[in-house]
Amino acid sequence: ERLASLEDTQLLDSPAEEAFDRAVRLAKSLTGSPTALLSLVDDHRQFFKAKSGFDPEGGPVCETPLSHSFCQYVVGEDQALGVTDARTHPMLSENGAVADYDVVAYLGVPVHGRAGQVIGSLCAIDAKPHTWSAEDQKALEDLAAMVETEIGLRKHVSERQLLIDELNHRIGNLFSIVNGLIRMSRREDLSVEAFAAQLEERIQAMATTHHLIQPLSSLSEVGEGEIMLGAHVAALMMPYATGDVGRLVMQGPDVPLGTSAATYLALALHELATNALKYGALQSPEGQVSIDWSLSDDALTLIWREDGIDHVQDRGPGSGTGFGGRLIRVCVELQLRGTMKMDVGGDSLAYTITIPRDALVKENKA
Repeated sequence: ERLASLEDTQLLDSPAEEAFDRAVRLAKSLTGSPTALLSLVDDHRQFFKAKSGFDPEGGPVCETPLSHSFCQYVVGEDQALGVTDARTHPMLSENGAVADYDVVAYLGVPVHGRAGQVIGSLCAIDAKPHTWSAEDQKALEDLAAMVETEIGLRKHVSERQLLIDELNHRIGNLFSIVNGLIRMSRREDLSVEAFAAQLEERIQAMATTHHLIQPLSSLSEVGEGEIMLGAHVAALMMPYATGDVGRLVMQGPDVPLGTSAATYLALALHELATNALKYGALQSPEGQVSIDWSLSDDALTLIWREDGIDHVQDRGPGSGTGFGGRLIRVCVELQLRGTMKMDVGGDSLAYTITIPRDALVKENKA
């Protein structure tokens, strides 16, 4: 969870930015130390997002292994660490930073991500013994809170843009979906009254579907309740059902979903269904869509397969560069920590979605 929170910031291996550089300059000034760093700690290294006064003899350094990290202990304990002289410290005297980077005195405080997980440390460093005061620590804690606010605001702005893109994309798709539903109903040789009733029923089902796919950025609140995958898929696909039951087949075991996982999976499946109606099997009278899923000890595997497509080469939402493809990748790969693979052959294509089992029921607290 901590590493996921760190990854969510998208700050690892990113270039220097003034907002964070300003924080370390202030940390250096307020504590009277010659060096200050904003260090992000993953499972094998610390990355310096911002640094001031850190000029090793060998040239610029943007990261070090954990063997040369004091910040890892701030992260591990989620509390401040103050060291007057690391050379005599029982835990730190053999740390590589002492010999290689002249880190003698150290004061670091935790920096947290949006979900409250500690992702790194804001620290002040001296090459000679330094007694840190309570005011020094308080200054770093205030600056760390400012850094956390900056991280949260950046993510909020990013999510807002994603929400705008998602809603624009969905509104544009609605016109194509309605046209597709009209084509589907027209094929069934109905009377005017039956045609109108069936079309009304499908549009109502589509409205129900849109209640299941709340916008991505509304998932900041933790939902309640449990949703079963089979019923969820059936509700999502209801607008596309026809009298020919063989055209749409869904099968798999009962699998409970948390509300966030259900929404992300629904967004991905809805995008696939929309593309099938616009370009794929649901557009063709001979087309067929099958959705099969199975659950192992480790993961859910869901296979979306389309047969009888006129132009398979025109498809590819899971790997394309458009918003639809990006939306699917955000849902499956980023939010559900899964994978998605597309296979094409003849007049058919298949998407294999694999999602870790623990991601199915865990709520999104970001």
